[in-house]
Amino acid sequence: MHYIPYIEMGAFTFLLLVTLVFFIKEKLYTMQSTCYGVLLCLMLTTLGVEIAVLLAFADPNFLPVWANRLLNSLLLLLYASIAIYFVLYALVLSDSLHVIRFSRNKLSFLLLILPFAAYCGVLLLKPELIYYFDKNLRFRSGTLFGLLHVCGAFYMLCGIIVTIKYRAKLPRAQFYTALLFAVLVSASCVAQYFLKSVLIIGTVISLGLTCMFFTYQNPDNYVDELTKLLGRSGFLIIVGQLIKWRKKSKNIIIIDVNSFKTVNSLFGIIVGDGLILNIVNFLRQIAPNRQRVFRIGGDQFALIANTNEAAELIEQIRRRFKYSWNANDNRLHVSVSIAKIAVDQFKLTSEDLMGLIQNTIYLMKDSGRGGYIEVDDMIIDSITRRTAIENSLRNFEENGCLELIFQPIYSVKKKRITSAEVLLRMELEGFGQIPPEEFIKIAELSGMIARISRFVLIDTCRFISENGLWDYGLDMIDLNLSPAECLQDDLASQLKDILSGYPFDKSILSFEITETAAVTSNGQIPKIMETLSAMGVSFALDDYGQGYSNSDTLICFPFTTVKLGMDLLWSAFASEKASIIYRSTVEMLKELGMRIVSEGAETQEHVSMLHELGVDYIQGYYYGEPLDKTGYLTLLAEEKRRLADRGEALGAH
Repeated sequence: MHYIPYIEMGAFTFLLLVTLVFFIKEKLYTMQSTCYGVLLCLMLTTLGVEIAVLLAFADPNFLPVWANRLLNSLLLLLYASIAIYFVLYALVLSDSLHVIRFSRNKLSFLLLILPFAAYCGVLLLKPELIYYFDKNLRFRSGTLFGLLHVCGAFYMLCGIIVTIKYRAKLPRAQFYTALLFAVLVSASCVAQYFLKSVLIIGTVISLGLTCMFFTYQNPDNYVDELTKLLGRSGFLIIVGQLIKWRKKSKNIIIIDVNSFKTVNSLFGIIVGDGLILNIVNFLRQIAPNRQRVFRIGGDQFALIANTNEAAELIEQIRRRFKYSWNANDNRLHVSVSIAKIAVDQFKLTSEDLMGLIQNTIYLMKDSGRGGYIEVDDMIIDSITRRTAIENSLRNFEENGCLELIFQPIYSVKKKRITSAEVLLRMELEGFGQIPPEEFIKIAELSGMIARISRFVLIDTCRFISENGLWDYGLDMIDLNLSPAECLQDDLASQLKDILSGYPFDKSILSFEITETAAVTSNGQIPKIMETLSAMGVSFALDDYGQGYSNSDTLICFPFTTVKLGMDLLWSAFASEKASIIYRSTVEMLKELGMRIVSEGAETQEHVSMLHELGVDYIQGYYYGEPLDKTGYLTLLAEEKRRLADRGEALGAH
């Protein structure tokens, strides 16, 4: 029978290119990538031997009989090896190789190896049963030649079973590609049995391996485009291997470059990219034994080093960041935060470790620029606390961990409590009361602040409606809008939809917005203020005089109320300069016609000065601590009775 080898030659050439690209670019060297590389080499060898066999078929006298027999036996053995090797590859893909360990599951191992062993035994001991050469030295199929196809189909079926059984452990791309590969190769085995004159199995396997390369085995999938370092996904794979095998004591060094966003904003992305590349070149130079460096975030990197090398590496990094970096002819000074994690110190999965790293980065940022954290049991406890808070917040509607409370606000003119600021409290089992500044920050960083803010607004509106708070002569109920919340494009319409569902005069509501939110909201604040002002809602500039303060905010935004922060009041009693600033600020705001709320009043001295200055409202523990809903209603009822006893009217809202 005459065979044309051009299809196999084309498949060989194409697969050779894929193999070269794979090994040139491969950086992970995981068990999965190693098995895939072996599979590529095995198939490439098979195609090479098959081409040699086909050329020999064209001229039977070109090679001696023993050489022809050797080539054909090798080819048939290679095809059988590819079939059983695919089962091994499927087990590695799904991280289920342990199911065929001889010491654990002898029966499974023997059942798997038996068909291959039987086929090899026949091929080596009685090859004429599978193939032979006639008197004209032409290849002929033996009575058991179909055993190869049966063996191949059996192992492809095993591969399909493994792929389906452990599909939960496989990413979708791997699952469907591996399944398709097994089905197509099985179909080609059946087709090859009936189509004697056409060789298709090798080409189908080559196409399947190429498909695997482009869907999930391409090394570029794990490489950061700018730095050519392994990225976050590659880091997870490498760390997963370290955790699984634990051959040596390793430390992970996390490097977080501070103020990188500022560099991008002030100098542009090109300069920012130049800075990152310079940092990467430095990290590559100091990495021990050309150990991999990973880019796990925009300005975050990781190094893996032996325990005895970690301290020196960290010291080199800290020394280098004391000096400037040259990026596109710009001398830039940036600081760095560093953390060290001993891989073998904690029992973690790679995903758990990534979560630990992310939480450690949050802690590094909190510790200040140039900070250093060595992850130990105390850090783990801190991260455990943060994780517990975050998990509880994700289900706050069901677990009821959040509660609204009301901070009374005293009206200087009316000489009674006429307003309140709505605050949020969190209680977590095992941790007690969680400070607002802690859980609010976690809510913002984890993207839950918008959902929590909607809950606060809805619950407040329901409380106002169900209890008719306007009948108590209230001036205002204040709610906070966080900076993160104000970045939402559709926040104005969301707030309007919620407020429209409650039939009370919306002028009782006031939203507090910080200057930070006002100037960083990308134009959202004016839309929010315009939409809600049309409904009667007013707006207060919160924490004026603290941190970032700019008179443009008072000029450009239609605030009717300004709240002066607690720190500003307290500093006025500690410093003559601060006192002058506080008094001048109050005078300026009065000239602008603003209602002034002074926060943080806790002593008679505070209150006396504020009365003297003529502020409109005073908020602080002097006039009452924050109260739950029942407590606040009781307070309002008592105020109403006292006024009635004196024959004074509450005054309409």
